[in-house]
Amino acid sequence: IAVVIVRYRSDDWMALLSSLLMIVLLTGLSLPVVALANSLFSGSYPYWMDTWIAFAFWVLILFFYLFPTGRFASNLTLGLALVLGLWLTLGLFERSLLIWYLPRVLYISAAVFWITTGMVAMIHRHQLGDPFQRQQIRWIVWGAIASAVGLMLQVFPPMFNLNATARVIHDFLLYPLGQLLKACLPLSIAFAILRYRLWNIELILNRVLVYGSLSVLTMLGYLGTIFVLHVLFTGLSNPVISFLAAGV
Repeated sequence: IAVVIVRYRSDDWMALLSSLLMIVLLTGLSLPVVALANSLFSGSYPYWMDTWIAFAFWVLILFFYLFPTGRFASNLTLGLALVLGLWLTLGLFERSLLIWYLPRVLYISAAVFWITTGMVAMIHRHQLGDPFQRQQIRWIVWGAIASAVGLMLQVFPPMFNLNATARVIHDFLLYPLGQLLKACLPLSIAFAILRYRLWNIELILNRVLVYGSLSVLTMLGYLGTIFVLHVLFTGLSNPVISFLAAGV
């Protein structure tokens, strides 16, 4: 979805910001990346991981403040965006200032505060927009909230000294749930594009989804056929026949 938006709406910087948000949330904070960071470092996150999380959080709040017009709704949201950007930048030099390294009460309060300001900004946009724009914003609001909650589920629990049971719960329940919640944002954007003509690329995205689904189904069918033929002919004494059957 992000690639399609960049390809066909590179002239709309709000669309580009949305694509960037999808990439930093779903790719940069994916399970393989976090697992690699946890395996190489213990305790706090490595510096590059803190930088990525800080950038992802700032882009998420910016998305809240700017969607769908690409302009700040008021000088207050502009000021809040600058304050958060400065705070996170300073935190990269003094990592104890980063939100997820603050004492528990402070970091929960800070995270709730910034996400709440973003939700208020989007609700304000919803009230001022026309009926068509309200439908677009409504779906994005729910997707953005789910993504914010998913990000918090993935980032904050490892900052505690988790015992073995809590670690298993985080790795096998909370982290996959967080990844699923983060996927709600691109899905809500895709729905807003297809149903409410967000950025006017619904026809292109629809074709990409259809052709992409057909390609995946074709590949799965091919792999399934190879597997079945391999199982059926694997007991043959002639290795050439087995090889040809699997290749077909």
